[in-house]
Amino acid sequence: MLVAAGVALGSFVFIPGALILASMYAVANLMRGPSGISVERIIPKDSVWVGDEVEVVLKLTVKKGIGPVFVRCPIPQVMELVDGSNLFGIWKGRSSKTVDLKFKVRTTVRG
Repeated sequence: MLVAAGVALGSFVFIPGALILASMYAVANLMRGPSGISVERIIPKDSVWVGDEVEVVLKLTVKKGIGPVFVRCPIPQVMELVDGSNLFGIWKGRSSKTVDLKFKVRTTVRG
């Protein structure tokens, strides 16, 4: 559309820029986003006491596609985040990707 407007208005200076933008748009729409996503949450302890710190490991596997993948692991209200973050963003390239994402929580309430 920008190319046609540039030709119609005689603005040949804008045509190369419009062609670059149009080609970037076409490539972005042809790429498939990430799919085949699985997340496994691994918590090594079955029971904890008040004040105990627990390391949580998320094993993220993405099999297909290219693009960003965002993962958020909710934390129960009786726990607080001590180390790391429970929100992760990774870039998935051409090959399948498996990543271990880690953070620590502390128990604040008994029960």
